[in-house]
Amino acid sequence: MTLVGVLRPDQAIASGLGVLVTTAGMDLIRRLLDSSLRAYSAICLPEALSFLIAAVLVMRLGRIAEERRRLDLGKGSDG
Repeated sequence: MTLVGVLRPDQAIASGLGVLVTTAGMDLIRRLLDSSLRAYSAICLPEALSFLIAAVLVMRLGRIAEERRRLDLGKGSDG
């Protein structure tokens, strides 16, 4: 499966760099630790944590935006 035509050029470059860095990191960590399981854990755990942090941030931003909308609607009915 190719990404051409599905992603914008900047997204495709970011995706390609992510794959390249992850693969290089896997190879390096696998050689240092002499274990594929530990190498995958060392790469995937930080990735999973970053996705969880991003999800929490998105939920917080959603709450902030909802609160602002609610306050803006309240201002309109008072004036």
